[in-house]
Amino acid sequence: MSRAKAGFGIFLAALLAALLLTACTADTTATTAGPSTTAPSTSTTLGKVKGGSVTVQGLAVFEGPDGSKGGIIEFTTTVEPGTSGKVAVGMLEGEVFGTGSQWRVAGWTSALAASSLLNLDLADYRISHEVDGRVDGPSAGALMTVATLAAFLGDKVDSKVTMTGTINPDFTVGPVGGIPLKLQAAAKAGKTAMLVPLGQRVQQDPNTGELVDLVEAGKALGVDVREVGDVYAAYEAFTGQRLPRPMVVDREPKLTAKADATVMGQTASWSESCLQQLDEFDALPAEVKTEYETGRVKYANEALADADQYMAQGIAGGAYFSAVEAARQAALGVNYSRLEQDMQKRGEYVAGKALSEADVSGSLDRLGDELLAAKPAGTGEAASLLEAWGYWTVATRLAGEADSLIESLPKGDEVEGRLDSIYTAVWDYTLAAVARDSARDALELGTALRGEPLREPERLPELAEAYRRAAEANLDTIDVVVIPGLAEAWGVSTEEALATLRQSDVNYAEADAAVSAMDYLRNSLEPGPSRDLAVLGAALVAYADSACSLAERYSFAAEYDEDGDIIGYANEKALVNDLDFAEERAREMISLAAKGRADAALPTLYYQSGNLLGEGAPADKLDALYDYWTASLIGHVMAVLGGRLEPLAPR
Repeated sequence: MSRAKAGFGIFLAALLAALLLTACTADTTATTAGPSTTAPSTSTTLGKVKGGSVTVQGLAVFEGPDGSKGGIIEFTTTVEPGTSGKVAVGMLEGEVFGTGSQWRVAGWTSALAASSLLNLDLADYRISHEVDGRVDGPSAGALMTVATLAAFLGDKVDSKVTMTGTINPDFTVGPVGGIPLKLQAAAKAGKTAMLVPLGQRVQQDPNTGELVDLVEAGKALGVDVREVGDVYAAYEAFTGQRLPRPMVVDREPKLTAKADATVMGQTASWSESCLQQLDEFDALPAEVKTEYETGRVKYANEALADADQYMAQGIAGGAYFSAVEAARQAALGVNYSRLEQDMQKRGEYVAGKALSEADVSGSLDRLGDELLAAKPAGTGEAASLLEAWGYWTVATRLAGEADSLIESLPKGDEVEGRLDSIYTAVWDYTLAAVARDSARDALELGTALRGEPLREPERLPELAEAYRRAAEANLDTIDVVVIPGLAEAWGVSTEEALATLRQSDVNYAEADAAVSAMDYLRNSLEPGPSRDLAVLGAALVAYADSACSLAERYSFAAEYDEDGDIIGYANEKALVNDLDFAEERAREMISLAAKGRADAALPTLYYQSGNLLGEGAPADKLDALYDYWTASLIGHVMAVLGGRLEPLAPR
């Protein structure tokens, strides 16, 4: 959903560059512990997994008076049939308050990852992670995922193998800190192999400050250190078994003629809207156009040119999203410049009040009624309705916040010193209006799609709950891993750093908005399919956006120029691997979604866009990853609702 990458410099751009670079370094105080396999395995429909228990030993870093040292953390993961029908993951502690928030997040994420990879309903099982002693940190996340998968599948794990690495939302292995010390602990414990995240072969020793080649250091200690990029590779290293993968038709996703015509028509409308905004910007006096707004308009022109190029080539996904981004940036440029003009002529208060005259919130209320009245007949139409609800939740939260900001302004000259509220309201109103119109596009697209019946609509609540928990886990990780670094570099409180991140990172802002909206939807709407669709739509947006924000600031350690634009990544190797992995996963899910008469137009649009952006500038690569993830999420949901996902366990 998010593409508003230009113009973030309004809020302390130069400071953000240094701030975010600091936040992306690996966590050296965590206290926990190659190419993906592509060969498919035969799936089964044997019903619920009986489950079992798996005990593994992970790696940790302990802080002491004489510095840091590595250690072993043993935990047992148990999977058993559930009886409540509710999603639940347990953390069993050997000490009072023995596990911290990051350990719990890793436990939730691993359970969600394992059930998703095996096409299982998480609500059918009880999953618990039991550990003695006191432990915290996210770095055992990948190992917890391997243990959960092994418990589901009944495979034995090699006790001589250990691992450190987080589990990313897309099932890749994320970065950790303190690996040289963990290697020493692995060798002392008699481990013969140690898996580390891709791109982290050379790491700094926390005690000496020296760089350590982990592969060479491992050879000297008798430990085979291997880099792994995803859970498929990690699982095979631990068990000698390949994780099962769905049987799919390996072909490039394409749009039907009707869907293509609909999207191309919508693209033309967005392009026309952009041109109108650009004409309006040109007509404004030069003295009201700041450097930021001129930069936005330049970016809008570039995105518009991309849209025209993709339309000429018949690439609907690239054309549509480029046109929307062009219109969004042009609208921001015009709205901020008009605000400046109004302030010069009529004063800050009048300029601020003028923002609410468009009644964005009122139009969203009416759109919400339309969404509630929609009754999708097929999986493609249901996916489009989910997309519309996702846009609606973000737009409603942004418009509501803007309304509150404007209503809180004192009248007349007393508004001085509150310009930040007015500027924020412009941002919120503009993005809300674009999201609203995108929701209408999604509704229109749904009516153009051929149908595959909703065979399992009862899965909607479980899907919504699972993705809600996943999104909250991502946001919790950002709060723990990223925000403290931002606050320290900024010299502000964590609350202030969090507020600034909401204004500088659209992905984070949208995820936070969608999570808040989910609570409102769950408590205010009548139980039933309409509410379930609304909550799931919000959950999918929250999950994808929060995953993208986490990837930028932690997993790949984005590097920024003085204007706050992404110019590269400290962990480029992992990003390249993840793009390939995500593209393959997206094709798998689209193939499953398109079985029968289903029209997988929506995930195909994101897939097409991801293919284009993956070859672009550094910031584009992150957008490409977001598009692949979204294609996978939508494809997965379509396959579930259409009854096309066979459980991949037991083998």
